[in-house]
Amino acid sequence: MTEPCELLLSEALRLLRNRSLSARELTVSCLSRIESHDLEIGAFARVFADEAMERAAVLDRATVLDRVAVLDPAAATGRLHGIPVAVKDLIAVKGHPTEAGSRAYAGYVPDRDAAVVGRLREAGAIVVGKTNTHELAFGVSTPSTRNPWSLDRMTGGSSGGSAAALAAGMVPAALGTDTGGSVRNPSSYCGTVGLKTTPGLIDRDGLFMISSSYDVIGPMTRSCTDADLLLAAMAGTRPLNRWRGDVEMSGTVVGLPGDAYYEGLSVAPPVERALHNKVDQIAALGASIIEVAPPSHREHAEPGSVVVAAEARLLHERILTEMPELVADDIREFIGIADGLSSADLAAAHKAVSDFRQRWLRMFDEVDFVISPVTPNHVPTHGLNQIEGVPLIPATTPFTFPLSGAGLAGLAVPDAPAADGLPVGVQIIGPPGSDRRLLALGKNLETAGFLASALAPLDGTTKNDD
Repeated sequence: MTEPCELLLSEALRLLRNRSLSARELTVSCLSRIESHDLEIGAFARVFADEAMERAAVLDRATVLDRVAVLDPAAATGRLHGIPVAVKDLIAVKGHPTEAGSRAYAGYVPDRDAAVVGRLREAGAIVVGKTNTHELAFGVSTPSTRNPWSLDRMTGGSSGGSAAALAAGMVPAALGTDTGGSVRNPSSYCGTVGLKTTPGLIDRDGLFMISSSYDVIGPMTRSCTDADLLLAAMAGTRPLNRWRGDVEMSGTVVGLPGDAYYEGLSVAPPVERALHNKVDQIAALGASIIEVAPPSHREHAEPGSVVVAAEARLLHERILTEMPELVADDIREFIGIADGLSSADLAAAHKAVSDFRQRWLRMFDEVDFVISPVTPNHVPTHGLNQIEGVPLIPATTPFTFPLSGAGLAGLAVPDAPAADGLPVGVQIIGPPGSDRRLLALGKNLETAGFLASALAPLDGTTKNDD
């Protein structure tokens, strides 16, 4: 029997709106799942059980949306009425610690919600807690969180807590952030859906940032239909209404990068199989597939790192100066890239990233979307700090970090589990402003039965090789 916490966001909304399910019942189910399984998974940094229950009671007493509002989501003020949502611990929630996974910010309690959290509350969402993140989002493994599919595997990062909470059925929706892959990689490793949004779409007020140029907030769910619903609440209607949200597959052209795109990289066989599966499925729906030649990840790696490191140093200057011992060595080492840079060096890095962006944008004169792996790796072991001698960040982000530099939108979607039963994802990339069209393409795949985000097996069959 399906527990309420296992419902997709869209399924839960339907039941809430026809009064077959109450906000209290759904919230109790989510909190019970968290209590039963989060000790071993570690998705949450903290849970707001009492506050969530009080909020659910208020919503259950409130007037249910009228039929016009339900049929016209743009007119609805409670588009997420009664839906529990988890918020990554980089995003401010009023009255609760927001510590960015770092000792340097321990005890920081914001006196107001981040803008995106405020919008979720206005839409009727219930914030149930803060999810774990890699320290300051400077990492791709989220050490405090284990993958619900196999506790010996990593979730990816830095939004690993949000992805794990979704995969374990603890919540139907979560917020993540993405600088160089932090929404997409965890989504791929945990078998969920994650959208790296177009810069500027989601208000970042109240976000602990690494990089003012690269950081975005993105929706994380278990289906593209759900991600679209969550995105609408996060963004509000005005910015989304500027962009089309439909895709006619018979007129769609999807680019498949050639060998040069993978320069120097070895892609794990399960990842390669998933990519070709998704290409075949998209073609089966009527889209044309053509080979394209995007710029290599190598062209972006150095200037992109310089830009992010320089911006991170500026954003976190106080703690780096006053309490460097509270920041992990590898983070200080990365930010140290910016040490001694001249203004000319930084200007050259920005120009290189800008030129890289323009080359990617010209790609979309030929195609509507590009499809690629999310990451070359297949769910690495928990606790690794390198893969085949390459540090973990560059080893896992060569297909995600450059796209952030190019200012593109990117959607991570699951393929069928690999032969070992573990998740594997694929990334569909679009130009700036294509967020809703990416999700529309994903919904077309869902309708055809090609996307099915499964829950991790939490009934004792989850692997744990420790």
